[in-house]
Amino acid sequence: MLTIGGIALVPIIVALVEVAKRVGMPHEYAPYLNGLLSVLGMILVQYVVQSPESETFVVLALQMIVLFLTNAGLYREVIEKRAEG
Repeated sequence: MLTIGGIALVPIIVALVEVAKRVGMPHEYAPYLNGLLSVLGMILVQYVVQSPESETFVVLALQMIVLFLTNAGLYREVIEKRAEG
């Protein structure tokens, strides 16, 4: 399983692909982006295994990405609710 410091990479990859589709990437390229991000995730996992002192920085970066994706989703929900009412 792709995890670094207890953070699962699969949901992050899925969310990043979804963001890319929403900002205009053609849907037919989504599997390729998913594959590319999966390979990069595996490289990142191997890097942390080989260089444990870098884990703190990598975990911090992943936490920032998760926070960004969460805030972007929350913002979208608020905008959609305002448009309805």
